[in-house]
Amino acid sequence: MDLAGSVFLIASNGRMLSLPIASESPNDPLSWAKRRRIFIVVILLLHSALSMFLIETPGNLYKAFAKDFDEKTLLQIIDLTFIDERPIALATFWACGGSLAVSSLGFLPMLMDTASEWRPLFKAASIPAAIIAVVILFFVPETYFQRPPIAFDGRVLVQSGTEKVKIYDDWFDVPGRDDDNTTAALIEDTLPADENTLQSGWRVSPFRLWRRSIANPKAAAVCVVQIFLCLANPLVFWVALLNAINFGGMMSIGTGFPVVMAAAPYNLSPEEVGRVNFTTGLTSLLALPASYYMLNNIMKRLTLRNRGVRHAEFYLPAFVLPVTTGAASVFLFGFAAERHWPAVVYHVAYGLNSFSFISGSIANTIWVTESLPQLAAPAIAVVGGVSYMASWSITAVLPMWDESWGLLAVNVFIGVGILLIGLLAIPIAFWGRSVRQFIRGRWAEYEAGALRPQSKGRA
Repeated sequence: MDLAGSVFLIASNGRMLSLPIASESPNDPLSWAKRRRIFIVVILLLHSALSMFLIETPGNLYKAFAKDFDEKTLLQIIDLTFIDERPIALATFWACGGSLAVSSLGFLPMLMDTASEWRPLFKAASIPAAIIAVVILFFVPETYFQRPPIAFDGRVLVQSGTEKVKIYDDWFDVPGRDDDNTTAALIEDTLPADENTLQSGWRVSPFRLWRRSIANPKAAAVCVVQIFLCLANPLVFWVALLNAINFGGMMSIGTGFPVVMAAAPYNLSPEEVGRVNFTTGLTSLLALPASYYMLNNIMKRLTLRNRGVRHAEFYLPAFVLPVTTGAASVFLFGFAAERHWPAVVYHVAYGLNSFSFISGSIANTIWVTESLPQLAAPAIAVVGGVSYMASWSITAVLPMWDESWGLLAVNVFIGVGILLIGLLAIPIAFWGRSVRQFIRGRWAEYEAGALRPQSKGRA
């Protein structure tokens, strides 16, 4: 008698037996009381939910982690470099860091089964992560400081929080000076450090949980207010909006590429699909010389034509790269997916998109800090945080758009949006140059989030 598919058996006495029938062994779960089985099911359910949450968390929170730590890292890099060194320093940070990260992802399918294994990766990554954490904790000091007035060729040189330099003939001409004779005498004895006298010692930085400085809860609260002030500035708002839609295009290609490659007529394996990371790693490196040329050489020419005075608008040509390559990448991907072009076309589109993201990140960082150096921290928070929020909102509706309109229409829509916002750069920049005057007063003058905070300010 074949009982396959049966759920119950009815005995001759009318008793209903559930299948499979439990044994008398105490190790047989079916012999346990119902409440115990329910309890274990609940525990396993919670374990499964927690495990899935922990597995999904790195991918879902990666951008949040990157945004949070990159903001602090960018400000530290700015602190560690002179103004003329920042284009190459920030370009190297974004290009080399991005290339190393995405290129490493290309090796994952070759080293492990990404569909079933995860422990080897976390075990291997824990070693360099622990080393880096210890090195940063003990050997990377706090880069929060104030630059006092200094003597320079018989005059007094004062650096403001906006990185503008003013020279006074006498100490008593300096606004907000301390008339104490001792302070004036100290100023007279100070000289800028020579390259041969710079400190180069390697020492463990002092570790304190709390210290009296400008970096306090009050400064954090004021920066929140300054974030909304930055949102009202067309310069920062334009950068955030362009970054958001450009990142939305990157998410469109990133989510659609593996689906298209795994389907007919390509039918590529996960290992073959993952090779696109090598392409993105290469184009990320190419963004280094291209962005440095746009930021450094063109900016120098514009500055010389302006009699040595540099404005933040001189960095505008750097946005030509992310706008053109970002729009080209989504156009190319959309048409390739619609017309089933060769797989190499998708690699070109993916590479252009990575180039656009890296070059855009470099231009964003340089421009926003040069435009509003006294509001550097909140401005970077706006460019990073607001753009990520908007881009993830776009990502939430991408599957519905792809299903309703198709990949071609969605990516053409994103590409047109990138071009339209990019073409508005110059008029908005000139308009924003005068609107900057609105960001003044009680909250804007608080320099806790400036590149070079000179005073605690009042708020």
